[in-house]
Amino acid sequence: MDADEGRESVVPQSVRGRVAGLVKGGFEVETAAGPGFCSLSQVDTRRVADASSFLHREFEFAVQGKDEASGRWKLSRRKILEREARGRASELRSQIVPDAVLSGRVSRLADFGAFIDLGGVEGMVHVSEISHRRIERPTEALDVGQEVEVRVLRVGKAKGGRSKSRSSERSTGRVSLSIKAALADPWTTVAEKFQPWQVADGRIVRVTEFGAFVELAPGVEGLMHESEVPKGALPKLEEASQGGALMAVLVLEVAVGRRRISLAPAPGGLAAGERVEPIALRVGSSIAGRVEEVQSGAVIVRLGPGQRGVIPNPEMGTERGADHKAAFPVGTEVEAEILRVEDGGRRARLSRKRKQRREEREEIARHSESQSIGSLATFGDLLQRARDEKPG
Repeated sequence: MDADEGRESVVPQSVRGRVAGLVKGGFEVETAAGPGFCSLSQVDTRRVADASSFLHREFEFAVQGKDEASGRWKLSRRKILEREARGRASELRSQIVPDAVLSGRVSRLADFGAFIDLGGVEGMVHVSEISHRRIERPTEALDVGQEVEVRVLRVGKAKGGRSKSRSSERSTGRVSLSIKAALADPWTTVAEKFQPWQVADGRIVRVTEFGAFVELAPGVEGLMHESEVPKGALPKLEEASQGGALMAVLVLEVAVGRRRISLAPAPGGLAAGERVEPIALRVGSSIAGRVEEVQSGAVIVRLGPGQRGVIPNPEMGTERGADHKAAFPVGTEVEAEILRVEDGGRRARLSRKRKQRREEREEIARHSESQSIGSLATFGDLLQRARDEKPG
């Protein structure tokens, strides 16, 4: 065997080649070492949707041998890509530590979360960590192939110890990620955007037995407590929430530290950003309101948007055992004296009895005054008459 034949028998580890054409099952590749063939399954690590996209392009190929029948080199671009991915994965593992922010690509979606390819290492984002908004399924926010930024939450050990196998390098159970944690916290600007007694637009997201949750901004929800909702309206709100209905609401309280916003239905005719002036509640003063609900131990009175009063039965000024539901149907206007102000002016304890007694005292005082004035006038008349009748 001469020197040239010896050189031809040496199989190169890799070659650079140009994809020259499509043939059955793969591609013809032109290389400096001679013609080659790369099957469709070996041209990429992912399923090839458009084979023509590889035509007339140059790639690095691993040489897997030679087909003696055809004289073509058997080539694999996939081997090169996997080798590079393993190298990147090895380097990447040193960067995957808790609280690190990394870039990745959504590789697949499941009902419980999304799998993210970080470049050879795969981690999982639970559905609760995908968005600041409340979502039911990952498909509501993500698509396969989408580029995302993630924050590393936890890094665990692979089962069975540290393995050097490819499956270990792409372990899906060791790395817990969060897309939400890599984004700005929407609550940092809540105090600027939403202020007490201001009207805002929101979307009804869910309804419970104690009220309706309204999304004011992505990741920011407020609660419209059932006490602020007209009686019997919760079922209608629940139906509206199925379609994500929009609703104008009145912001009552913003507690950023507790991530809580209290809401009430906004008065009609007001646009987002407009302010509602609350009724000033002062202890000892009188106030009027309309009966909103009659409970077993008290009558609830609506004073204004987001403001309610409670009149306990002993403070109603009625006879013991009186039927308040019959005497004060919903919508009846009542006047009462303010005994105590609570919840920053949103609630008040009232007394209709004290209001009545004060009116009675004022009426007695007015009557006594009028009688005294009348008596003094009569005495004056008598005195003048006595003087006129006195003999000169």
